[in-house]
Amino acid sequence: MKCVKCGGELAGMGTSEGVEVDFCSGCQGILFDHGELAEYFELAVDIPDLMTDLGQARKTDLKCPKCGGSWVEIPYAPQENLVIDLCTGCGAIWLDKGEFPKLEAIARKLDNPKAKLLRAAKVVERRGYQVVGFKKV
Repeated sequence: MKCVKCGGELAGMGTSEGVEVDFCSGCQGILFDHGELAEYFELAVDIPDLMTDLGQARKTDLKCPKCGGSWVEIPYAPQENLVIDLCTGCGAIWLDKGEFPKLEAIARKLDNPKAKLLRAAKVVERRGYQVVGFKKV
């Protein structure tokens, strides 16, 4: 699969969080399928305020390597200084080099620890493990 930005080859890469992302060794961007960004950063959704952010979207000439859909640039969270690329077809998200650590910092502020722990426990259970002391809500 070709890179969204530079046309280089994307390579699948598993993370310690169990998410398979596509990484470009050329421009060092990262492609997340729909839902993977939320799973990786332990957030409820990929984009916190998608409808508001889509209202500020700017179309680009990029095409999605997964579905061929169009991409838009949107602010990740209106109060933060981060613009990400979103495929309007399949919901994939592209992070350019340097955006990953910015998103990590933002994600730490967006969610409370209890909610993150509950979501993480549910992910572990979906993978077939039992979490001792975890009560399903």
